Amino acid sequence: MVLTKRREMGRMTPCYAYPNHSEDALNTMNLPSIEINERTFLRDHFALPPLPEVSTRVMQRINSGDVGPTEIANLLAADAALVALVFKLVNSAYYSLPRRIDNITQAVAFLGLSEINRLVLTVSIMQALEPESISEYKRFWRHSFYAALTSRYLARTFFRTMELEGLYSAVLLHDIGKLVYMKFFPEHYRVLNEFSQENGCFFHEAEQSHSMPSHQLFGAILCDRWGLPDSIRDACEFHELNQLEQVGPDTEDREFKIVASVSNLMAHLADGQLNDELRERVSQRIQSALECSQEDFLISMGEIYELQDSVDSFLNQL
Repeated sequence: MVLTKRREMGRMTPCYAYPNHSEDALNTMNLPSIEINERTFLRDHFALPPLPEVSTRVMQRINSGDVGPTEIANLLAADAALVALVFKLVNSAYYSLPRRIDNITQAVAFLGLSEINRLVLTVSIMQALEPESISEYKRFWRHSFYAALTSRYLARTFFRTMELEGLYSAVLLHDIGKLVYMKFFPEHYRVLNEFSQENGCFFHEAEQSHSMPSHQLFGAILCDRWGLPDSIRDACEFHELNQLEQVGPDTEDREFKIVASVSNLMAHLADGQLNDELRERVSQRIQSALECSQEDFLISMGEIYELQDSVDSFLNQL
């Protein structure tokens, strides 16, 4: 793999050329190699649809910081599907309200603008990048929500001064590059997914083994195309074990990177898919990153396991 760098949108971004030395391996699977040009990918080639206008306006107004529930409710009213989803969520068993809410402004006020922002962004991405495989799609979002709830737990337990809302949204969408694989390269995704499951390893290790583009790269490009917040782009680029192992005392945005990667790793540990050697390596690295004892780590994993019911309950509302 040849790695070069170029400057775009004020930051250095990697540009990858594939896959001279891996061609034989790909041919044995009857799969073509993947070659991408960052300047055209998801724009001219494999073009993405724009995010829905209503969703974009809602997110822009919420992010402006100068808006109230009534204005957001009026914007949402233009999209019947979003209104229905807000009502479904606010009246779900997840919140267990004593009485049903049937006023959109009241629903927005109860959920809060941050929750509405996350909901609108998540649903918009789900609609734009929905792949053919429903089972893999559900598995993807289950892990994403699991990691997001884990990030909130980690921040409150180990990094109490961190800003929670931006962190939660970033971790929720850390893996959206995988949706690009599912949407545009489903056979490649299937091969990589099967490899990771059979070997009990991470998806990015399967990508490296087959010299395929990184889902982290896909996620970063997608964020640029849709103008998503920098925190989401950062989480897309930084959430894997090999990156966590490189974090030092002077690493820029150290706490964010630790929480983004540890959240992803702990959700994987809870799923029980990793091989024994990798589980041990991950566990040791998490303890080092969180500066906690093995006992504290095991207590934290117990708390993480208990989040599974909340994950499944929330996903049932989408």
